[in-house]
Amino acid sequence: MRRIVVIGIPGAGKSTFARKLGDQLDLPVHHLDRYFWNPGWKASSREVFNERLQELLKTDHWILDGNYRRTIPLRLEYADTAVLLDVPRRTAMRRVFKRIVTYRDGGRPDMAENCPERWFDRDFISYIWRYHRDVHPEVLEYLAEFEATGGSVVRLNGDRAAERWIATLSGNRIAG
Repeated sequence: MRRIVVIGIPGAGKSTFARKLGDQLDLPVHHLDRYFWNPGWKASSREVFNERLQELLKTDHWILDGNYRRTIPLRLEYADTAVLLDVPRRTAMRRVFKRIVTYRDGGRPDMAENCPERWFDRDFISYIWRYHRDVHPEVLEYLAEFEATGGSVVRLNGDRAAERWIATLSGNRIAG
């Protein structure tokens, strides 16, 4: 495994998982939120984000965490492994609210500078609530295509499964 895409519902634990996986495999971790968002929650233009993403994709090894649904097919073109953190909506919602409280006075380590957690973003909460109905089926289609063309797909349904899987990877660190 040299190029790994980590995806899942917001609040699934993608960033935390990616950091742990990066530590285990000695791979650089890139949080796509840091490449999409600019200070003050200003979104990058499609062109700027695409350029930043292309630069990352062309490097030799990486872990990319984030959804950004329209870019999933592109990321999978370069990846050898995709990890889907497939947690229930209630878990995701609980984690998002915990994240809001934890980082209310500053930004998350996986987020762009000067992007403090927002107390209530109706659109974001609605997106999480509808994710399994509106987004998840498309993600599963992308992953099925990826797997059919030789990519490796790992589907993890919670923290215990994620911890167990990462533990199986000891000795798989990338040299150099």
